[in-house]
Amino acid sequence: MFKNQPKGLIPAALSNMGERFGYYIMNAVLVLFLCSKFGLSEETSALVYSFFYAGIYVLSLVGGIIADRTQNYKGTIISGLIVMTIGYVVLTFPIFATPENQTWLLTLTCGALFLIAFGNGLSRATFRPLSDSCTTILAMLRSVMPVSRFSMSLSILVALWLPS
Repeated sequence: MFKNQPKGLIPAALSNMGERFGYYIMNAVLVLFLCSKFGLSEETSALVYSFFYAGIYVLSLVGGIIADRTQNYKGTIISGLIVMTIGYVVLTFPIFATPENQTWLLTLTCGALFLIAFGNGLSRATFRPLSDSCTTILAMLRSVMPVSRFSMSLSILVALWLPS
């Protein structure tokens, strides 16, 4: 099933899966994290949450511009995943928030959220060109060599799932 797939399809699908896993984990626990760690009100936490998710979509545009200017889609995806990982690592530092360090710790947390949003923008904006090239490769493979319908359907499903 996997031997007739384009070479970059499986790493692209796995990196997308890891990025989506982190995205939905953050989606589920960000407001709870901000309320419990910093004692922020729900309104303030919701505001940080809103800016974070707006940043994800706005910075996807920036990531697309960077990828188009450099024409290095793989490098942009790898850079985005590295930047996102740095943001997640910064969030994992177990520092107890006290009134004395709450200001700089909240600033550090917002900086980490920015790194996650920017890394997401770098990696997400470049999946579309890669998935388009994968679908083109799949169409060429189908015309040259017989590929099972299941394998072709799975490949097209994964290629269409990547940009979502």
